[in-house]
Amino acid sequence: HLSLFNQHLQQQCKAIEWVYSDSAGEGTKTTPIWIVRAMVDGECLGRGRGSTKKAARNEAAKEGLVKLGIPVP
Repeated sequence: HLSLFNQHLQQQCKAIEWVYSDSAGEGTKTTPIWIVRAMVDGECLGRGRGSTKKAARNEAAKEGLVKLGIPVP
């Protein structure tokens, strides 16, 4: 989902800003839970959470694709 999301936004000449926030109280020091928002033009297109930054970004990208009206497999 992440590469498709990036590709689609690049075609529209839009930049994505990945905003990470700490999930206080969730996870442990060794296995944190990452929360990320995909911000485009100041608008949050998707939110994601995961045990890695990449997994969280992928979730946010999936949500962003749905918001953009792109069918997600």
